[in-house]
Amino acid sequence: MTSTPPEAPSGPPPAFFRLSYLGVSALIAFAYVIVSWFLPVLALKIPLGLVVLFFVPGYALGAIAFGERPNVSWAALAAFTVGLSVVTNVLVGIILTAGSAGLPSSVFSVFALSLVLLAILVQYARGAGFYRPTAVSRIRAELALPGFSKGQRRIAYVLLVAIVVVFAGIVYLGQIHPNESPDVTLALLGPGGIATSLPTAGSTGELINLTVSVTNNNTAQTVTLTLTSVLNGTNLTNFTRIAWVQPMDLGPQVESSLAIPLAPVQAVSENVTLIFSAPGVYLVAFQLLTPENTERTAGLILVIV
Repeated sequence: MTSTPPEAPSGPPPAFFRLSYLGVSALIAFAYVIVSWFLPVLALKIPLGLVVLFFVPGYALGAIAFGERPNVSWAALAAFTVGLSVVTNVLVGIILTAGSAGLPSSVFSVFALSLVLLAILVQYARGAGFYRPTAVSRIRAELALPGFSKGQRRIAYVLLVAIVVVFAGIVYLGQIHPNESPDVTLALLGPGGIATSLPTAGSTGELINLTVSVTNNNTAQTVTLTLTSVLNGTNLTNFTRIAWVQPMDLGPQVESSLAIPLAPVQAVSENVTLIFSAPGVYLVAFQLLTPENTERTAGLILVIV
């Protein structure tokens, strides 16, 4: 006996260029417009820009060219969408570069949004719009993903929830970590809290008071403040590392470090008391090192008698 091959599924092919997907694309493109023009948050701009670069324009043009249900495999349509998106954006980039306009993301965002809105209007004209009285039933039918198996629908719903969670996380991270490079300022102050009152001389055994001021910008980070003491004319070998305790007994080659956690827009003042047990001309330097290895240095020369 010979087995008969399974019959091919009847009915129209599953919709690839869905109106609901165009709506989501329009929201993504609109979000990219807002980020590009008014909210330059890097954590939002990069993922939105990648979606717009690789998906949105090609999907909109494909919906205009093929309609809702082209009789082509989804794999081929997905490749076509990505390829057409890249080619379209490259052409726009060539035009902008030829006009000496650079490659502003604001132009690409408006271009993508315009294409999606045009595709939605074309879908309306073809009768696929949900402007009719059957709007609720149309949306419900779209969410039911007709033409797919139960397992495929479950996977699609899981992916949809994952996408929502990822975008929510991106928005959250964009709010707590703004598009600003970490930066700190370092100031060395003397008695009275002003730089002009920095001491220039002292005696052995005398307490010398300083204030180190560290100011953070609108980021959160932990910086390292390092104090070094070098006696003039010393042949440097290895620094003697001491704990950051007050008063700080400084010799010819002494180093001490302090970690300072900084909240956004926080200023920290660290009072430092120095004491020298031997006379000489000392160079006392404070170096601030950020996680990005950005250095800030301030110092003074003390004549100890």
